[in-house]
Amino acid sequence: MLSVEDRAAIMVGLEAALSQVCIARSIGPSPSVVCREITRHLGPGGVYKAQDADRAAQVARRRPKKRLLDRDEALRRRVIADLSQGRTPPDQRA
Repeated sequence: MLSVEDRAAIMVGLEAALSQVCIARSIGPSPSVVCREITRHLGPGGVYKAQDADRAAQVARRRPKKRLLDRDEALRRRVIADLSQGRTPPDQRA
């Protein structure tokens, strides 16, 4: 999760025309995190503002999110049917 300081560094880096890879190296997260952050929070005119991005990220984290099984009735019925027949998900650990 990016801090407001990280977002300020992204804004300064973009204003200085630094690459996203260079910005990522200076603040720590992977370049893909920086790329997603910029894409999600570009404002009007394609300008990235750290405070606006931080506010939007806080709102996105706060909003209630429904679980997949609550959103998809067909999937929910399938899972219940499979569990009632003794089927369980495979162990994903490798």
